[in-house]
Amino acid sequence: VKEMSFFKPPRVLPQLRYIREKTRVRPETSANTIKILSWNVAGLRGLLKKQKNDTTGEKEFAKILSEVNPDILLLQETKLQTIHEEEITKKLSGLLENHWKFHDVIWSSSILRKGYSGTATFWKNSISVQGKSTTLNTEFAKEGRIVTIELPFCFIVNVYVPNSGQELARLETRTNEWDTVLSEFIQELQKTKPVVLGGDLNVAHQKIDFFDEESNVKKQAGLTPAERKSFFEKFIVKSKMVDTFRYFNPTTKGVYSFWDARHKGRERNAGLRIDYFLVSESLCPQTDNQTSPISSQSINKITNIPQLFHAEVLDHIGEGLSDHCPVLAEILI
Repeated sequence: VKEMSFFKPPRVLPQLRYIREKTRVRPETSANTIKILSWNVAGLRGLLKKQKNDTTGEKEFAKILSEVNPDILLLQETKLQTIHEEEITKKLSGLLENHWKFHDVIWSSSILRKGYSGTATFWKNSISVQGKSTTLNTEFAKEGRIVTIELPFCFIVNVYVPNSGQELARLETRTNEWDTVLSEFIQELQKTKPVVLGGDLNVAHQKIDFFDEESNVKKQAGLTPAERKSFFEKFIVKSKMVDTFRYFNPTTKGVYSFWDARHKGRERNAGLRIDYFLVSESLCPQTDNQTSPISSQSINKITNIPQLFHAEVLDHIGEGLSDHCPVLAEILI
């Protein structure tokens, strides 16, 4: 959310740190799963060049991918131009050769502004990609905000949702145009297969997705009633998508994916959860009463159809590299 760099946390004392509650532990399974990692890198070339204590951004990036070992990687805010894509692909191929070897990548870079926005989706050789696209029926797509790939059992949609901006200058077009077009796009895809939507969605949907949940921030991008209402109505209700983190952690507080570096936000855990994986309802296993997440014991019994297995905000990863942390979704196949 470099577009969100003007963020000013309200009512925060410098010494105050916000408590992170415990989240669901990933259950053990012997079944096959697909791990999908999403990360707003706040400028890919800049991240790779960073110096962090006795290591570098390149080494840290390779280490993170080696340890998490996703099958699919979604990046947002790459800030590349089209002319840089081949060069960066070759650089990453060499850098990650012995850490996380990817098979292919599709880039979507802004053609309207240099060093702005941008998304990219990488996948390993084990992933069968049947189709790919970087288009969406909106001018926002020219900013490099979407990559879609089709797998045998679902679509993976990587998005970097436009920030409403200072003075909320883009609020109306973001909620009325972008959210509407993206929701309709998802619903159209769902006529064929379930959808996994991952990325920086630039909204803290619930009060508990913001560190100062009792504050009145109706004019703060990402926290306005209009953005929250649009998210709920267009993606949760109309598109019938499920917030994967809240599916497993419905009331957990203090888990965020973005912190403002200017206010030592990560040091105090004064953040927002604005990075998500949303999945079609059909990918979510249910308990007998259909009201709460399936248990770790029974989830291992589901082997005939793809199902959401785990979701996590990896807020222990990437500090000093980006003002966002990665988020993870895992699908049982």
